[in-house]
Amino acid sequence: RIRSNAGVYYGQSVIWDYVNPDRAILFEAWPDSIRASFCQGGADTVFFVLKASAGRQTHMHFRRLFVQGYRAGAIWFTGDADDESGWNGSNSITDCVMEDIGNATQPERHISWGVIDLVNSRRNVIQDCSFIDCANANTNDIQQDAGSRSPAAGADQPIVGVYIAHHSSCNQITGCVFRRVKGDAVRIRDDSNENEIRY
Repeated sequence: RIRSNAGVYYGQSVIWDYVNPDRAILFEAWPDSIRASFCQGGADTVFFVLKASAGRQTHMHFRRLFVQGYRAGAIWFTGDADDESGWNGSNSITDCVMEDIGNATQPERHISWGVIDLVNSRRNVIQDCSFIDCANANTNDIQQDAGSRSPAAGADQPIVGVYIAHHSSCNQITGCVFRRVKGDAVRIRDDSNENEIRY
């Protein structure tokens, strides 16, 4: 368990690339009555990126975190986009708030294509999360299928609340709230099958 106390933690960014399929890692606010807040410190980074493509369960779990002001994204579970066998999975994000994600207020920063981004990541649960005021700049009239998945400063690209792509199958999104997300709440593409979105 990795526990964060009440308060605001600035400029935190994690790239996690070691996993043990027999162990689970839980990132949580502690005690239960609070929510730990992580606020971007200005760089073009994502709060948390899991990089794992060994084709096994990774068991990364997040609970009661508040992720705010990250321009590139909040939490990404990243497997191998080109090799279907290079997946990760069995992760969860529960009762977390993602607010002010994307470069809408800082258009010189890189865009975010997804607040939560799944790339060849399977059997994950995203439950009771809130996505609030997430947007990229310059997307007033852009078509939802336009743009590139390569982020660039000043690019026109709508943000997606939960982006499910590249063989990311059997995921569950339930009980989530999307308020003022300037793009799709959920997008599914690239042979991502049997995903369930409820409530």
